[in-house]
Amino acid sequence: MTSTVAPVPGTRQIENSRPAQVEPMAMIDIGSNSIRMVVFASEGHYLYPLLNERANCRLGEGLGGDGMLQEKRIRVALATLARFAKILGDMGVSKIHAFATAAVRRAKNAEQFTRPAAALLNQEISVLSQQEEAYHVARGLTLNLPRATGLVADLGGGSIEIVKLKNGQIKQSASFDFGHLSDVKRSQIDDAFGGTDWISGASPKRLYGVGGSFRAFASAYIEQSGYPLPVLHGLIVPKKAAKGLLATLTGRSPELGGVPLGRWKTMPTAVKIIDCLLDHCGAKEIFISGTSIRDGVLSEREFKDDERADMLGVVCGEISRASHRFAGVPDSLFRLLRPLGESLAGASGKTNK
Repeated sequence: MTSTVAPVPGTRQIENSRPAQVEPMAMIDIGSNSIRMVVFASEGHYLYPLLNERANCRLGEGLGGDGMLQEKRIRVALATLARFAKILGDMGVSKIHAFATAAVRRAKNAEQFTRPAAALLNQEISVLSQQEEAYHVARGLTLNLPRATGLVADLGGGSIEIVKLKNGQIKQSASFDFGHLSDVKRSQIDDAFGGTDWISGASPKRLYGVGGSFRAFASAYIEQSGYPLPVLHGLIVPKKAAKGLLATLTGRSPELGGVPLGRWKTMPTAVKIIDCLLDHCGAKEIFISGTSIRDGVLSEREFKDDERADMLGVVCGEISRASHRFAGVPDSLFRLLRPLGESLAGASGKTNK
């Protein structure tokens, strides 16, 4: 039996049948600082992680000098991928999507890494362009915050992607070839941001911070401010507090400021970049996002046709039917709560205007 409940206004209904079992798939994100593998299982549209493994390989370390990936860093990265391939083999996962970002994109000797990497995984490595990277970062965020307005900044090891959003739509994007692993001067960062007119003086209400450096910044804020909830996603740091914390982190050792151990070495550069961006864009607050480029890539590959669907409702319905515990309840509950949802949606729309 299928549901006949009307979709939430502005969304599209998906056929509400029993979810199909889908074979597990793995996503491997080869970044400039770390390589992360997430193995997903799914029922219908509900993807849930079975395994989330990460290794700090620092593949992009030292890239800025001669544009070459260092031999040592390549060896470490390939050893990590060999371990990941063994894990996937043991789990029986054959569906793999591997992609690389700034370090591999910029490297003159990228094939020295990508060829053996592809052989290890039996899967080609997709190297994202600057535009693709910015797009997927924004898409990952807007899947969680569909009406987001402001600037999105994803600070990685080898680059920072900045996207201007209005009501969830991309208006501008740019990628800069420096990140928290880079040997970059404040004046170089100033020139980059200051020379981009839609960043400098943009004065958005909100800067959405994506990536490990922003999460490390948030961890420090929680510890130093005594914030009562140790939850990073959705944390909002007012500009005054953000500037104060950035100044504090600039003047002391990272290990004394609540910064996670894995970020001690690179946090000074990350702080410099975040502080400079905040000065140039004039945002009134920083919103810490737990989303990532992986969310955008995953949705693009798996559920692109469903991007306007009421995915929360669809997934909850699929889980309910799979469990057989609440037969008949979802539709009646939906009808009960729908007026409240429409009221909140209307209020949110007025706020955005």
